[in-house]
Amino acid sequence: MFLINRPEDAGYQIERRKHHDLENLKPGTSAFMLMIKQPIILLLGLAYTGQKFIRYTFFAWLPYYLAQSVLLSNENSAYVANGFEVGGVIGLIVGGILSDKYFSDNKTRLAFFSLLALIGAIFFYIVISKTGGFWGNVCGLALIGFFLFIADSIVSGTAAQDLGGAAHTASATGIVNGIGSMAQPLAGFVPIMLKNTWGWNAVFVCFVCVTVFSAIVLIPVSFRKQVLRE
Repeated sequence: MFLINRPEDAGYQIERRKHHDLENLKPGTSAFMLMIKQPIILLLGLAYTGQKFIRYTFFAWLPYYLAQSVLLSNENSAYVANGFEVGGVIGLIVGGILSDKYFSDNKTRLAFFSLLALIGAIFFYIVISKTGGFWGNVCGLALIGFFLFIADSIVSGTAAQDLGGAAHTASATGIVNGIGSMAQPLAGFVPIMLKNTWGWNAVFVCFVCVTVFSAIVLIPVSFRKQVLRE
């Protein structure tokens, strides 16, 4: 209801850059085909698979885990699960400020550091989940959400938009999200398969593994001096 269509609608004057790639497209070639041939876009999409798997596993199974493993009541499990989202919202705000101030040329570098911190947050939660009680679980889950949402929003949003530019934003973000979504269905059954075979700790070890995978995939992108499309 309240989104503006253009920066000019809010009184900003933006100098629009010409996008020669789009202007020089051969007949029958779409901006989508142009972006899907960009290796960095494909790397972002591949990195996003791990983040999306973790996020949707929490969405699907977190209250169940809290009730079955941590032994919280059904009511408290529902309340505690919100800590993940609250931490994520705070992470989005902090991540946005940090990326604009310190990582404006290459925001994926902040995503890489956030993924490394996420590994530590997952191990911390494994330790604290059984003994931390109500508030210990809230804080542990908030910490996971904080770092996960920073990386998630950069990889699937701002970094893809920076690469796409004004003329290719929809294609760039769509490709990254599309590739990442291939891991989303796995969140519906893989965690329970792991839990039934090796216990709940195996699920969190799986989270660590996919986070390490995402971080490794981001290395070629995050250590570039600049990730921007002119």
